[in-house]
Amino acid sequence: MEKMHRTKFIARSGIYQITSKKNSKIYIGSACDLRGRKNGHLHALRKNKHHSILLQRHVNKYGIDDLLFEILEFCSKKILLKREQYYLDILLPEFNICKEAKNCMGRIVSLKTRAKISKTLTGKPSVNKGKKVWSEEQKRKISLFHTGNTYSLGYIYTEGRKQKIKDGNIKYWNSEEGKQRARDRAKKHWESPKYLKYRLNNPPNGKPILYDYKYFRSIKEASSFFKINENVIYRLLKKEIKGYRRLKIGRKYNYEIKY
Repeated sequence: MEKMHRTKFIARSGIYQITSKKNSKIYIGSACDLRGRKNGHLHALRKNKHHSILLQRHVNKYGIDDLLFEILEFCSKKILLKREQYYLDILLPEFNICKEAKNCMGRIVSLKTRAKISKTLTGKPSVNKGKKVWSEEQKRKISLFHTGNTYSLGYIYTEGRKQKIKDGNIKYWNSEEGKQRARDRAKKHWESPKYLKYRLNNPPNGKPILYDYKYFRSIKEASSFFKINENVIYRLLKKEIKGYRRLKIGRKYNYEIKY
């Protein structure tokens, strides 16, 4: 178990302390994501909606810059509450209203409670209603600002977490929704002007099939599109001399070949 006093919060689980520079009063807490929890505290305090009325009143009086955020120790999620309770008992923080460590991890909300919450929220305006809508130029600037950030640099996934992500990806991409999404993405890619231009300059095996500037990767794909036998296309390809030729299939379709 690692003990330290550091002010740079990262996305790890552990115990933290908020200290007042004015009177040295403290707040003790634990989090699975220390960086996210710190941001949550700052956001709530600025909005005057912090769950600790004592800490909120202090910030309202002395300002948010009076607070110093420190990490007391990193520890696993399994012993978070035990370690938090240890610090609550020995440091006796003044800003903590509840002196007993607890959280909502693993809590299952019953269907009855869900129905009550749904009924309460029905008809109320969306939390995003009236919020600022970013323009494309603003989105581009935000994207450039975050490009190359190192927020997660050094974060190491556990083997269990890696396996969980892997299993989730396999399950999704093998489902009907995942397969359809993969087909749609592939179709969008094949029909994009950028891909068609690339195929024009880099033909597969020197023998692309082109229909109204649409490439077919194989005779099978072309036959499926035209709904005719593969042998028909194969014979037409054999008959044509090298270069571009426009061939007629039936009376309806035209396509060009190069080989």
